[in-house]
Amino acid sequence: MKNDPFKVLSIDPGKYDEASLKKRYLELIQKYTPEKRPEKFEEIRTAYNTIKNARSPYEALSLAPIDMTGNITTLTKEELKELSRGKAWHKKSPS
Repeated sequence: MKNDPFKVLSIDPGKYDEASLKKRYLELIQKYTPEKRPEKFEEIRTAYNTIKNARSPYEALSLAPIDMTGNITTLTKEELKELSRGKAWHKKSPS
């Protein structure tokens, strides 16, 4: 998934519960039906399942990468590959 799941569902990573997550998911899949926007529907469904299937709230928060300034950021495919190989990663903040 190219975007972090919290951004896709437009929810705050630190302030959600299961009911609010499900409510937001249902709102979005009614708005972006698979017949009209199949790519967006799949992105929403994947984001919801990713957060829902996290084993704990702390694991769910770890799905949203945070840069050095504390802002949630999105990783590129190359950065994800480096992380999966165990290499240290630091997102450069814009100058």
